[in-house]
Amino acid sequence: MDGTHADALRQFQMISNASIPEEQQIDLLEENNWNVELALLSYNDQYPDEAARNLRNEVRSTEIRRNASSGSQLLNGTNSNSASGNMSGERDANGSGQNGANNGTITSEAPSLFGAGGMFSRLIGGNRTGASSLGDPDIPGGFPYTHDGSSSPSSSSGAFTRGEPSKLHQMVKRGARFLLNSAIYAIVVPFYVIYKLLGLLLLVLLGYLTPLFRRLYRGRNYTLIRSRFKDPSDVARSFVEGFDVLVCTIMGVSHLNSPDESSTNSQSEQLPKTRDENLIEQPGNIGVAKPDFLECAYSDALYLVKKEARWLIVYIHSTQHEDTKAFIRDVLIDERFISFVRQRKILCWGGDAFESEAYQVANQFKVNKLPFLGLLCLTVNETPTASGTRTSAPILSLVCKIQGYTPLEEVLSRMNKAYNKFNPKVTILRAEYERQSQARLMKELQDQAYEKSLKRDRERRIARENKQKAEILKKQWIRWRRSVLKSEITESGQYARIAIRLPDGTRIQHKFGKQYPLEEIYAFVECNYISKQDTSGSSEAACAKPQDYNFKYPFKIVTIMPRREIPADETASIESYDTIYPSGNLVVEK
Repeated sequence: MDGTHADALRQFQMISNASIPEEQQIDLLEENNWNVELALLSYNDQYPDEAARNLRNEVRSTEIRRNASSGSQLLNGTNSNSASGNMSGERDANGSGQNGANNGTITSEAPSLFGAGGMFSRLIGGNRTGASSLGDPDIPGGFPYTHDGSSSPSSSSGAFTRGEPSKLHQMVKRGARFLLNSAIYAIVVPFYVIYKLLGLLLLVLLGYLTPLFRRLYRGRNYTLIRSRFKDPSDVARSFVEGFDVLVCTIMGVSHLNSPDESSTNSQSEQLPKTRDENLIEQPGNIGVAKPDFLECAYSDALYLVKKEARWLIVYIHSTQHEDTKAFIRDVLIDERFISFVRQRKILCWGGDAFESEAYQVANQFKVNKLPFLGLLCLTVNETPTASGTRTSAPILSLVCKIQGYTPLEEVLSRMNKAYNKFNPKVTILRAEYERQSQARLMKELQDQAYEKSLKRDRERRIARENKQKAEILKKQWIRWRRSVLKSEITESGQYARIAIRLPDGTRIQHKFGKQYPLEEIYAFVECNYISKQDTSGSSEAACAKPQDYNFKYPFKIVTIMPRREIPADETASIESYDTIYPSGNLVVEK
């Protein structure tokens, strides 16, 4: 028992002044989880007489100390208010008692109807007969609450006890709680139902009003919202077509496709392409040199750049911007810019700022002025440490950013500077990726060859096992069939004399019963001449017919003149064939 439990035990003993053994006191505390108040209540319930006696003794001693203190104050000439009472500890015939109060003595009489044993007391006072201390009686302002199951309180006992609430009190309390909860639900539930109905009504209204808004307003902002639900590839293809229209407008070209180029493009479209080849737009078909924009989503373009360690130019413009046509004429379709892009095999991706994807890309690069050109590549961060230089994983970075109309010379200068700075690292990464790709390809080829070899070996093993199993079943069947072969018939008129020529030229004769099935001829030839397995020492189990095995004869038996095949039929008898009954000549053919 630790210090906390010891303190709880001392507090219990000091308050209760119990005379029961200490072990029982400890048991009471343990039953109530060392809660002193609950333990006192349990003690009063289990030992009501002893608790009441201890309480009366405690009150009597308190009154004696109080009276002594009051007498000493009077002797010393001190004028003070005192609370005294004549605690005789005896009850009168009516069950009344006297109790001291401040500034005098107040006597209260309680009829037996309201006493501890009265009917009204049993109704509202509780059902517990045990006494529990309400605290120190000397505390000012403390009002005694008397409820004793045996008799009314006495002025001399001073037993102030409190019982549990009665069943009526509990029922009233539960009823009040039920009424309160019902009132709350009655107020909250209607509001909740109204909230749900209003939400449903709003959804229905939006469903009907949205198509109406689409017909009434087909402005630019709505086009931006609608483009969010388009296929990114279709959006990129639409941008390329719009860019071609702008170039034709700027250069004064009246056609988009020449006849020769159209036929060439139609033939090239019939050829199968890989996923990466589909991302790259083929050279322009408008007769004017222009960047070869990718007809794919921006994420696909980034995937291609990361996979092959390529460079990427991102172009974003607005057809409504005043500098768009001038920038296209002076920069994008200029031969020097086209040569810069194609010599370095730089990929190009473009978009309109009014499309959602291009708008998001512009926000990602913090573009504040159109048209926009951005140069992206894989970069590696090198951090010097005490043990050496630590290299981070390659990441895509924007190494050159051009916003607004910029002359061609400045564009090429800034892009060349960024290209010369980062291209050595990009070249190393591209070589490493190619080496990894080749290694991965070689590994895949080796794995495929290994899988094919395993599959071939597995098939061979299965075939060999099946063949061995078939040989075992065949031998077992031949042994069984040889053991059930019918004997040669010698009775006149009951047999068919048949001459059989074997494949090796041997000629044999045998007398088969006319009622024997045709299959008996096949079994005779197979067991005695074709298959010559030694059946000596075979057990009965070896001579049993194998289950789920259908033996097929590796030969056929035919007549000579006319040539007619004799079936291995188990239902047809020999006498049913006039070519072999009562005699005949047969030939065994493999």
